[in-house]
Amino acid sequence: MVKPMIVGDIGGTNIRFAIASSDRNGLPNLEHVWSSPSKHYDAFGDALEHFLTIASPNKNPLQGVFALAG
Repeated sequence: MVKPMIVGDIGGTNIRFAIASSDRNGLPNLEHVWSSPSKHYDAFGDALEHFLTIASPNKNPLQGVFALAG
């Protein structure tokens, strides 16, 4: 089983985060799927900190992968 990680899609319109893990069969599982308009945050770190506060108080993922708009 893979340890939980943060996955995110950060775009000009919306920011989306989730906690991803795999089940005992290796199938992906997303929890705490969250989305917010990008304009609500001044910086990536602000949005990530907010997400972690509400979605991962006990899991504390140590890794993540993010897609960023260019």
